[in-house]
Amino acid sequence: MALWDAADGNQLPIAQEGSAVDLRADGRDWPQLAHTMTGVARMKNLQFCVEDVLARGIPGDFIETGVWRGGSCIFMRGILAAYGVNDRRVWVADSFEGLPPPDPSKYPADAGDALYTYSQLAVSKEDVQQNFRRYGLLDDQVVFLKGFFRDTLPTAPISQLAIVRLDGDMYESTMDGLNNLYPKLSEGGYLIVDDYALPGCRQAVTDFRAAHGITDPMEVIDWTGVYWRKGADTLGDAAIEGSTLPERYENLIAEYHRLATENRLHSATIAGLQANYLTAAQQLEMLRSSRTLRYTAKLRDAYGAAKRTIRRSH
Repeated sequence: MALWDAADGNQLPIAQEGSAVDLRADGRDWPQLAHTMTGVARMKNLQFCVEDVLARGIPGDFIETGVWRGGSCIFMRGILAAYGVNDRRVWVADSFEGLPPPDPSKYPADAGDALYTYSQLAVSKEDVQQNFRRYGLLDDQVVFLKGFFRDTLPTAPISQLAIVRLDGDMYESTMDGLNNLYPKLSEGGYLIVDDYALPGCRQAVTDFRAAHGITDPMEVIDWTGVYWRKGADTLGDAAIEGSTLPERYENLIAEYHRLATENRLHSATIAGLQANYLTAAQQLEMLRSSRTLRYTAKLRDAYGAAKRTIRRSH
């Protein structure tokens, strides 16, 4: 089964607009069988970031916090294999039991978060390992960190990172990743946030950047993903001019929804035209068939009349 054909169904318990193929391409579904929820744009961004740090020799391992079935981590390990890189590891951090219940007394932004109640988000470590194994990528360059981030990340034996990809959904999970992993991210490495569309996650990113005076330009990947290159201001990357990131993000999201709506309208128009074409083709075939039948009937009647005339003449 192709990763993007959306033929495996959607587990997301919330109805969304758009075709199954569009939802899968955008990463707005919870697929039944695919090894990642991540959409095409975010997968391409991950490939860009990994290949860029390899090309520029930015030192460090790669990590994703919140891996679900492991698809993005498998992808990173696959890129390392494709380039013959054997001195970097991919860290696979997850509870493998779903998300933690919110602690609103400590993290008010997580109040009311119900993601921990969805069993679809709990994928066992053994299942994720098996997914790596299916691609021939389960080896000593893949390291699993099992447990909630607050328990595993502070003591994780990671010395240096080149890619940090955060996919924890909640304020607490996102902040745990930022607090414990950002200091280990090399200058020139990438910090990727998968869930910026979720209010808790977005607030954690905003708070962390403000608290640490981070002004590196943050770029929008798609409707939910953002990323930045650590030290970009001092490394010569062009700074964002004009509107602030939240304004740019909202503008881009509005444009994304406008284009998505336009695409759905075009798709509906095409579907309508296809339906009209099929109806016309069926009607034409019926017409042809009825004409053929009438012509055949006339021939049969004429033939019968001729036979009767011949008999009478004898």
